Amino acid sequence: MGDYLPLSLLHLESEEYEAARYKYKILSGCTNVDTRQFFTQVERDTCPETREHSRIHMVSCYSGSSCPSPVKVGPDNLTWGHRRFAGTVGAARHNGGLIPGIVMHGASTCLIPWGGQAIAKSEYYMLDNPGNVGLVWVRASNGQVPKGAVQGGYSETGEKLYIGRITYGGMNLSGKVHPSHGVCYVPHNGQEVRNSSYEVLCLKTIPLANLGL
Repeated sequence: MGDYLPLSLLHLESEEYEAARYKYKILSGCTNVDTRQFFTQVERDTCPETREHSRIHMVSCYSGSSCPSPVKVGPDNLTWGHRRFAGTVGAARHNGGLIPGIVMHGASTCLIPWGGQAIAKSEYYMLDNPGNVGLVWVRASNGQVPKGAVQGGYSETGEKLYIGRITYGGMNLSGKVHPSHGVCYVPHNGQEVRNSSYEVLCLKTIPLANLGL
């Protein structure tokens, strides 16, 4: 299985998809999202009884819709007496790639870093963690990707992109770790910001139940 536990970018077959979508909506009470999902390598083989509540997955959203258990980029905080809500991990398709980005609190789009710009996409994915799978942000730099890293997409040339974050302008911002570029890119104020020091979203624990035991 290699060093990483990437998100599988394989769609469910149509019949499986329809059944999963119906079951997901019944379990989550969420009716405004498309639940075509991308699953982690380890969890792809999990027994059916535990799949719905143990997997982290990408949920298709549009124009401000959300998912039941979004993964926050950082903690909420108070700034000058006002509560600032953290953004959540997202991704969107662009120019043949699937680009990790961020959905800001209350926004109707996902911002992705690409081509020097922060591009707003009204059709996007949000990372959902209904089973509260253990996740942790691990420090890395210069294109390095720690073990357990979550693959959040791929570039227009097919290179794997990982979910990363940096702190910029007083905010935690998520985006893409592009290994061959040696940096993490995030969107901010219409620009694509990059830094060679960043954190990567990784799986912290793998419950024994996920191994089928």
